[in-house]
Amino acid sequence: MISDLLPKRLRVHSPSVNFTAGLFVMAVLGFFLLCFPTEITSDGARYLEGARLIHQGLGFSAYSLISEEVIPQIDYQPFLSLAIAWVMNLTGWNEIYSLRLVNFLALLGYYLSFYGLIVMIFREKLFQIMASVLVLVSPASWRYFNTALSEPLFMAFLGFSMVGCLKAVQCDQRGERRFWFFVTGVAVLFLCLTRYSGLFTAGSSAAFFLWARRRGKDRKISLEISLFLLPVVLGMGGWLARNQWLGGHLTFLEVFPSRPFFEDFLKVEADFIRNAVEFIVGFSTYRWTLQDLAFIPAFLFLSIGALSAVALWRMRQRPWAHQTQLDFLRLSLLTVALHFLALNFFRLKNGFGETPRYFTILCPIVFLSVLIVIDRLTGAQNHLAGFKRWRSAPVVGLLGFLVLSLFFHSLNNLKSIRETVLARPSPVEGASFSAFENSPWVFKLAGTEIKNHDIVASNNPTFLSYVWARPCRITNRVSGEMVLADIQGTSREGYLILDKEIPCFTSRKFDWKEYLGNLKYEVVEEDPFTLAVRLVK
Repeated sequence: MISDLLPKRLRVHSPSVNFTAGLFVMAVLGFFLLCFPTEITSDGARYLEGARLIHQGLGFSAYSLISEEVIPQIDYQPFLSLAIAWVMNLTGWNEIYSLRLVNFLALLGYYLSFYGLIVMIFREKLFQIMASVLVLVSPASWRYFNTALSEPLFMAFLGFSMVGCLKAVQCDQRGERRFWFFVTGVAVLFLCLTRYSGLFTAGSSAAFFLWARRRGKDRKISLEISLFLLPVVLGMGGWLARNQWLGGHLTFLEVFPSRPFFEDFLKVEADFIRNAVEFIVGFSTYRWTLQDLAFIPAFLFLSIGALSAVALWRMRQRPWAHQTQLDFLRLSLLTVALHFLALNFFRLKNGFGETPRYFTILCPIVFLSVLIVIDRLTGAQNHLAGFKRWRSAPVVGLLGFLVLSLFFHSLNNLKSIRETVLARPSPVEGASFSAFENSPWVFKLAGTEIKNHDIVASNNPTFLSYVWARPCRITNRVSGEMVLADIQGTSREGYLILDKEIPCFTSRKFDWKEYLGNLKYEVVEEDPFTLAVRLVK
């Protein structure tokens, strides 16, 4: 391998120095990012709202979007909100600072778990250092760390579940093997309770156990797989049963495609490849002036993947010096493939290809897999035809380009944070809201113009519900006439807060004038971006 060309001092070594240095860098990165306001997205507002209501003793709940009630939350998984509420109870902090601590611990857990994978996969110092750097600069480590999203927790549990999978198939002692199967099942359960896509990891892990069940001897592992599935089935089954009982339906089933699966298939896959290339090389193909050339990076991406697959297929009969590498490649292949296909099948509104963060969580797995393939292809004794002249310098240069590209990509992200997040006026200390960023006066309406008993509807209600700590109806499901009918004969007033750049209905854009229709209203305040009106009874 490449390491065979290195001095002996750079081969096998104690990983403690690498681990300590990487953990220090990750901690410094975390403290640095915590100096910026936490970015609150629409999903993040729901997580924080759920944590606040748990802290108030109302359970995992949410403000209704069609009535003035607090209802059980069934659209989001509970683990992030539960973790935030636990920190709130322990420290007395608000949900923003509690989220920061949760994400900081998740960032350290992400590094610990993936460094565990690195030590298991690579024995040589050079590759351990390369893999550690790739994990540190991966978009998963910095892009969503100080954002109110579940990605940091998901990445930590994903790493621990992969460590458990590899440990489970490596153990020869029955008791220890069963222990690791059960522990892996618990890790995957936490993964599922963090994001619904954890179910895909549960499927890929079970498939991996079936694939790796024979290792030189025929071994039945039906009991071991049952131990793995036991916490997943009981935990997720109980959670889905709770949702069915409280909500009357299973929310995640609503995202099944209503059109044939392969309709728009090529477009969705092309979007996925474009986003993958954007994260890998650090630029967007949308910026190209010659649109006809946009297929080139996608073609190269597919070509590299195809060549790697062919190379591994040709090497399948050759002895592997390190069996864990082969196991990790199998597990990675199943994990990435199942996430990719399942997310496209469920479509998740715009499809996987148009949602880059669904690819971001897979980046560390892909990077480690590519590093294993490079190690294998350039091996001194296992090389393929055409790779004989490969030496360490070109490979290190290629990986160096990847690291620098991701580094500059992260700098661009930090620049964006400085220019947008820091510049936004925020109604909550330590937070930055992407909604109504050009109309900060909206958040001040509650308590002045709008009273607690009044009815409010908006086409961007999630942020208002969180900041105002009260229900705000959504215009997709509640018309202005319905609001007017509810306030007739009462002392309550009805208000409409309309973001002019967001459709009031699901299928149309810039239709706020149509939404108002023939309603009589008084303008409370208006600017080029937002309109606030009070309905006239």
